[in-house]
Amino acid sequence: MSLEEELKKDNFVITTQINLNQFKSPGDVLKYAESVSPFVDAIIINENLTTDMGMSSLAISHILKDTGVDIIFNFCGNSHSKRKMSSLVTTSWFLGIRNLCISENNTHLFNYKGDSEGKKGISVDEMHSVINSMSAGKAHDKMEFLIGSIIDFEEKPFEATIRHFERDIKIGATFFLTSPVYSSKIINSLTATGLAKKVKVIANINPSRTVHELEALRKHDERIVSDKLLKEIKKIRNNEEKMLKCLALMMRNIKSSVAGFNIVGTKNQIIKLFKLAGLKSRLKKNVSSVSFNPQRLNQVLEARLTLREFEKAYIMRVLKTTSGNRCKAAELLGIHRNTLMRKCDEYNIKL
Repeated sequence: MSLEEELKKDNFVITTQINLNQFKSPGDVLKYAESVSPFVDAIIINENLTTDMGMSSLAISHILKDTGVDIIFNFCGNSHSKRKMSSLVTTSWFLGIRNLCISENNTHLFNYKGDSEGKKGISVDEMHSVINSMSAGKAHDKMEFLIGSIIDFEEKPFEATIRHFERDIKIGATFFLTSPVYSSKIINSLTATGLAKKVKVIANINPSRTVHELEALRKHDERIVSDKLLKEIKKIRNNEEKMLKCLALMMRNIKSSVAGFNIVGTKNQIIKLFKLAGLKSRLKKNVSSVSFNPQRLNQVLEARLTLREFEKAYIMRVLKTTSGNRCKAAELLGIHRNTLMRKCDEYNIKL
């Protein structure tokens, strides 16, 4: 069942995110994704990430679809022009990625560096406009995505966060990923607005950032984090077992207020939190059951394109993005200019 179907049926969802910089090869990423796939409904990949694996995060996201887990692909607006955003969204669609999360700036939610640092790009409103035009079939064939957004309680005062939440609902977001949340008061404050009736809030749980997050939340609203809780957490910050037990208790307390959790951690931490927070019943399958299934080709071939057709379409998009500059296009494609010229002749590409 897709993430969209899970949310529509009000099923409790679990997501996680992968820091691609922690892996040496796409194969290692795939193995990790397969190992956590029994516990999660979707995996978040950040589009702004630069990797040393010779593949873009978008291409790796396509490979991860073979795990049977949905991909949530996060776009950051300050790294894109409208044209580049349109090209990336189109590529996502052809690669079978149907869940997009958008944010105006790089956020510590992902806890790693992207390509967009220090750049100015398009706003969240403009990003929604690009995606909505595609969903309406105005720019390309009709493309329908599940759109999410990020709520970061550390970035701005709580009142501003609520305004951000309401704005994104109005322009099309149907689910929200938060920075780590440890209090139902926060979620209830967000969802108290009438605009939030149909949206889903997925609360982030991150063992490695717990103390930092609680201190940041306390600065914004002392009612959310008590002195007692902060002192308890600081005492056990170096004891993983006690920290996970404390987080699991918090998860139990807010479980009824959220649509799911985004658990950031190692495979073992995810498994322990599942057990401690009473989420064991959500296990969908055994890890050992992940194997090759010919039916997965349906996901790989969703766009119904041959490799030649996809290569032609990709070359055309890159050439359009570079305004026909073949030297720049060849550089972006990672091939020699003469090779690009030959492929343009072979595919009869004329721009």
